[in-house]
Amino acid sequence: MEYEESMLSPHLTFPAQLSQPMAITNVAVVPMDRNRVLPDRTVVIDDGFIKTIGPSSSVSTVGMSTVDGSNRYLLPGLADMHVHYWTPGESALFLANGVTLVRNMAGAPFHLELQRKIRQRELPGPHIVTTSPIIDGWDSGMRTWLAADGPDAARRITGRLAERGYQQIKVLNSLSLEILQAICSQASLDGLRVTGHCPDVATFQQAIDVGMSSFEHLTGIWKGHLPEGQELPGLHHLSLDVIEAVAEGVDEDAIRRLAHDMAMKDVWNCPTLVVLRNMHDPQDEGINSPRLSHIVRHVPRAGLRTWAELDPSSLNFPYQRWRDAWYRRNDVLERIVGILHEEGAPLLVGTDTSVRLVVQGFSVHEELANFTAAGMTPYEALRCATTEPARFLGQSEVWGTVAEGKRADLILAPGNPLDSIETLRDLEAVFVNGFHFTRTDLDSLLDRQAALDSLVDFAEPEVGRGATSVASTFEGAWSEREGGCEVGRVTFSHRTLPNGEWIIEESHVFEQGLIFDFGGVQRHTVKLRLNLDLTIQEASLREETWVGESHAVLTLNDKLAYHHKRIDEDGYEWKENLGSRPLLPDPTLALSVVPLLVRHAQNHDRGEAELACRLRQGRAEIVVLRIQQADAQTETEGDESYAWKAVVERGDEKTVWEYTFSCDGEVSKITCGPKTFVPVA
Repeated sequence: MEYEESMLSPHLTFPAQLSQPMAITNVAVVPMDRNRVLPDRTVVIDDGFIKTIGPSSSVSTVGMSTVDGSNRYLLPGLADMHVHYWTPGESALFLANGVTLVRNMAGAPFHLELQRKIRQRELPGPHIVTTSPIIDGWDSGMRTWLAADGPDAARRITGRLAERGYQQIKVLNSLSLEILQAICSQASLDGLRVTGHCPDVATFQQAIDVGMSSFEHLTGIWKGHLPEGQELPGLHHLSLDVIEAVAEGVDEDAIRRLAHDMAMKDVWNCPTLVVLRNMHDPQDEGINSPRLSHIVRHVPRAGLRTWAELDPSSLNFPYQRWRDAWYRRNDVLERIVGILHEEGAPLLVGTDTSVRLVVQGFSVHEELANFTAAGMTPYEALRCATTEPARFLGQSEVWGTVAEGKRADLILAPGNPLDSIETLRDLEAVFVNGFHFTRTDLDSLLDRQAALDSLVDFAEPEVGRGATSVASTFEGAWSEREGGCEVGRVTFSHRTLPNGEWIIEESHVFEQGLIFDFGGVQRHTVKLRLNLDLTIQEASLREETWVGESHAVLTLNDKLAYHHKRIDEDGYEWKENLGSRPLLPDPTLALSVVPLLVRHAQNHDRGEAELACRLRQGRAEIVVLRIQQADAQTETEGDESYAWKAVVERGDEKTVWEYTFSCDGEVSKITCGPKTFVPVA
């Protein structure tokens, strides 16, 4: 077998794309058009599509490569309809488990470019469908999160996202019903489905009435359906009172009426039972459990560290009481899934990767088992991961069943999945997007992913080279550390020009942690031209992901306002104006600029609060920056040191960066939350 190293995933190797037709001979076909098996068939695939299906005795395989399917079962590839897809290794885990399509649930331009590259077969798969960035009632500052503060803004944002090419609109808990209605109205005009969480202020029925047609996690399905009309106004769905109330049971007759209505209106649910069951377990208990102990090796250290940081068992609240109620509530939700199925309300298999204690690919098999535990037959559960996702996306003519002319996204199982769905946990082969993975190939993907300690090469890039007419130069590097591990590195160069202006260049390479963070960015490089007072004259930023680059330029015009131009990873270009006087850079724009600001504050009696700019998550934002001396001096190893704080305020959000200086004025440590930066020797 010929192998190719992917430029997108250099730590992974994939088999070469098929260059001639391939025949899978003597195989039992599970077409998934109904509950049946077609014995002793030969299936011919060519250029990623199914060309022929027929009795093995009647199909010629002359001139084709062949796969012996004797005593094997061929069926459509699986779909995970709720994932958060950020790193190249996720493709290995999905494919090794037979997942040939995913629906990404918090989109960014990164995902649009990834989608394009998969379509061009630069990466085998899985195929990706992506929602828009999340639209909510508050702004998290993340690239995958947008705030809509009124109906007009909601319609404007929704229209822009449709224009960008996102396939669905994702909404979350904090929206008002009026804003949700505006989103649904605009999405309908643009031909897009609105999916996500039912807003806290609405019942499922109210959300359906204004246009939502798909719900995630069953969040809030109990509202209006508790026994004896019990209500829990104004309480968050994760609060102890809510969890305990739902754990006592719901009005199942009312749920059944809702399910019947959803069936009549073709309104979908993606329950994600696997994440609901496991995401709040204690870290040690979770990763050492029978379900995870044998696969946790495939989770990179950044993921394990993030799981540990989000471990709720260490928080100051009645955890054990909350957890006991959580498990009883999950049993209620499993019964609700059974009711939805019985009433014909359509369901999707989704697992919410990469949330705590959920491992890509493997989690689909857990969710299939959860669906059978909820009362479905193996065939009925499998439909929710094959034919139903295709119908949900309006793509039933393209994939979802094994039929001539459809995409050859197929999996080869050692046993009949209609007898036991567990047979899909150990596949013989996967066919996707014109590629063929043998069991050896799939094991190799898993082994290489397990051997990967970090997705990041911390080798220091060169910055500040090739400058002319420089009065002075200062260079350095800081190691970014968290939980005892190096998780990033910052390399910087400062140059002063003869006219007193500053040229500052910085490169920050880092691991990815939280599921919505950074939009896939692995390195960002910034170049600043600063005036004598350290305000920005020009800033340029390049963000590199494993699928491409984005570029942003911020320039100060003659009217003392900034113009921001950005080209995203998918090539989309957009512009905006920042109506402001000259701004300072904040630490997220240039970590190494703060010592200059401290020196300037010491020498020029600078006021405490000033306006600054940051380019973060694809946005140019104005923030308030305060450079303040820390409360007290410290002594470290006998040498006197002192500390200053850079306090960044954006609305109610406040971030504090503390810089510790040695007695000679050099930075000895920087801290911000759990992260620490120390000089590289």
